[in-house]
Amino acid sequence: MCATPEPSPEDLARVHRVMRLVSDLVFGAIALVLVLAGTIVWAITGKRDWLLGGFFYAVFPIIGLFWTHFVLLRPGRDPVKTQMRLTKEYEKQKGNARTVARWNGLILTLAAPVLFLVMLARGDLFGALLAGAIFFVPGVLAMWWGWRKR
Repeated sequence: MCATPEPSPEDLARVHRVMRLVSDLVFGAIALVLVLAGTIVWAITGKRDWLLGGFFYAVFPIIGLFWTHFVLLRPGRDPVKTQMRLTKEYEKQKGNARTVARWNGLILTLAAPVLFLVMLARGDLFGALLAGAIFFVPGVLAMWWGWRKR
């Protein structure tokens, strides 16, 4: 079987079906782990907040599951249109990731000297150097990644 530049609609439908199954399993597993973790900690501590927190945080992967399954990779939709939509979404997310990286990098870089001074005022030189390095270096790297051309 030779590779073709344009996959057939049947191949695309098969790939989308597998992508839907994998995303359902990943999102479902994350939600299950969150609920189980909250339940286990609740059983150990007896604090109901842990149980409710596990259920609360499990809502977000479930929302992702429904969005991926029924909106992004909707079954019964034309596979070629779905592939075009996935490509468009990928390009949009790539731009969003770079913008977020630039802003987060700026925030980290601006927070580094503040944390350095706060830790230094407390008399913790090692903590000051560590806080400065932990915030400054990733901040600069995130801004660099966000600004570079790709």
